[in-house]
Parts: sequence; C-alpha cells; structure tokens
Amino acid sequence: MRARKRTEKNGIGKWLPLVTGIICGIGIVWMLGDSLLQDEMFFGGRLFETEKYTEYKRISYLIYLLKIRGLQAAFVVFMSFLRKKKIGLFLWAWLTGCGFGMGGYIMVQRWGMTGVLGYLFMILPHYICYFYAYGGCFENDYSSQYGGGDEKRNYGKVGRNLLIIGVVITGILLECYVNPFFIKLFANLFL
Repeated sequence: MRARKRTEKNGIGKWLPLVTGIICGIGIVWMLGDSLLQDEMFFGGRLFETEKYTEYKRISYLIYLLKIRGLQAAFVVFMSFLRKKKIGLFLWAWLTGCGFGMGGYIMVQRWGMTGVLGYLFMILPHYICYFYAYGGCFENDYSSQYGGGDEKRNYGKVGRNLLIIGVVITGILLECYVNPFFIKLFANLFL
C-alpha cells in the first residue's frame, strides 16, 4: 500500500500501463514469429519511400488522422469527466504501449539497430503531444502553477480539456505535416 502511494505520488503509476503494454506488444510479436515480419504492411520499405506528397494525399491523410486520433482524444477526454477514469486511461495506455512494443520490435527485427532510430523518427514530434495529453488527463487536481509563489490558478475540467484538445490537434498537425519530413530524412540518411 505504501509503495503504491509512493509510486502514484511520484507520477510513475500513470506510466506503468504504457510500459507493461510495450512489454506485452513485444511478447505478442515474438510469439507470432515471422508472420508479421514478412508482411510489408508492417513497417516495410514502402513506409520510407521518399515519394512527393500531392496536396490531395496530404489532405486525405489529415482527414484520416483526425478520425483516428480524434476518436482517441475524445475517449481520453471523456474518461477525464468520469469519477473512475483511471481504468479507461490505463486501458488506453496499455493498448498504446502494445502498439509501441509491436512496432519497435518489428522495426528492430526488420532493420536491425537502425530500426530503433527509424522508429524514433516515425513517432517524433507528434507523440510528445499525445503523451502530454494523456498525462494531462490523468492529473487529479486540474490546476497549474503560475508565478513563483504558492498561488495556483485553477483551470477546471473544461479548461484542462480544452488545453488537451488543443495539444492533440497540434499533434495531429505535426504528424501530418512535420513527421513525413523526419521519415524522409531517415530514409535519405540511413536507407
């Protein structure tokens, strides 16, 4: 009980489902064997092709991201209004961790140690925003410091959720317009 309180107090508790999800994702791919590794859809060479995006492809990709990430953000924001929100947020973090574990393991198996760097290029900079949004939803006090003293400015749930929505939209825009630059940079430097 005391270790649990210490873990939650330090903020580590909210990241444990993500870490366990990463481990489970690695385990899932390891158990499935080479069947996923042979599929080009999963982080194959076509992902790193340096074809020039047309504006139509970019807009359709943005719409796709708004659907996928928007649903995830809506779920996380919805969970922040519930009293027992930790269960849903833990589930979201665990599933996200599984995706990270699977993707990272496949990249390392397919590309070797260069795959680690490639995977890092694939998730930056947009996942910084997504993790910030998750951490913001997990906070209990919905308050933020300003100034140097002990005074606190209370944004409330609505203000905090608007901030989270803004951060997620920023992440979507970064994923659509900035992340392809990182992927092309990795392809040009290492492949």
